[in-house]
Amino acid sequence: MGLYNFHRVLIIVAILFDVGFSIYCYRKYQVSSESLHVVMLLGSSVVTLVLVTYLIYFNRSLAILRSMASDRIRRCHSCYYDLRGISEIDHDRCPQCGAELAAIPSAEVM
Repeated sequence: MGLYNFHRVLIIVAILFDVGFSIYCYRKYQVSSESLHVVMLLGSSVVTLVLVTYLIYFNRSLAILRSMASDRIRRCHSCYYDLRGISEIDHDRCPQCGAELAAIPSAEVM
């Protein structure tokens, strides 16, 4: 998860940089009235909007990945019985077929 957070911080820094650059271009345009500053202002604003949209998309996809990881189902390796409500402390065998739970992988994605 550390790389996800680093990526999120990197995108936020880029957004802040673009916002600052847009403000700089606007102030330079007010002083000099050069059309180049307007073009840079519009370009930087578009990049800012794209980065904000990407950050929203990235956060949503990360939330989906987290929810998928929390929905992992433990299943018996021989009969595929759903073992979500059964802890290894209470039961050492599958209630359906009697297979040992110690041999069952702890998190199997279905």
